[in-house]
Amino acid sequence: FFFLPPGRCRWSLPHRPSFAMENVEPNAFVAAIQEALCERGRVEDDLVKQADATSIAAVMECEEVHDHLVTVLPAAFEAADPAHKASLVEAVALALVRKLDDGTLAEAPAKKCLETIGLELGALSTSHLAAILEAVLERLQSTLRAANGGPHALELLPKCLNLLATVERCDVALGDGSSAADGAAIVAYALKAILATAWPAGCMLGLAMSLRELEVPKGQLQPLVGKMLRRLAGVENSQLPAP
Repeated sequence: FFFLPPGRCRWSLPHRPSFAMENVEPNAFVAAIQEALCERGRVEDDLVKQADATSIAAVMECEEVHDHLVTVLPAAFEAADPAHKASLVEAVALALVRKLDDGTLAEAPAKKCLETIGLELGALSTSHLAAILEAVLERLQSTLRAANGGPHALELLPKCLNLLATVERCDVALGDGSSAADGAAIVAYALKAILATAWPAGCMLGLAMSLRELEVPKGQLQPLVGKMLRRLAGVENSQLPAP
């Protein structure tokens, strides 16, 4: 298991993964999966292990092979070069956030992708985690508008924030132009962004569940809890998502 501990880092947005995509061309990879399914009814492990960030993103774009993300993604992470794995996880997470935002990824593969990436987050550096966090925050408003009880990028938020909260020292340029010297500052920045975002009635349940998973000082959550209570007081039952 590859571990890259959070430490000192410096990066500026927009951040781009440096993963070396040197295996197969993405279109060729998708075509190979389709051919394997057509001729043999399954995708061989050797083919799955050739997947890199670009080819996985291509699989996400091809609805005909979405269901096979549940095998492609874990196998690709398992076979990844340890020197490049963190960048691979970040790149795939960013592609997943974009895909979840446009709402074209089916529920089953979306859930599996979120689960698989969630298991890898603990091995990422501060810069990788912050990049994923920024991607979620950039799309937070559209995510909340579309919240319907299905998989959404909001599920990555508490996992990233809980890990970032443990960082004692860093040097991270944030999306608003400020700089964070430790994980607490990154968490405060993220919570401020969440607080400033409009919360549609239909998102309240999913947002409350995400906030409930945050392992940060209660004082930091008080403004969010206060807003949540005020919003719920004015929400009709018919506006809440169905159980």
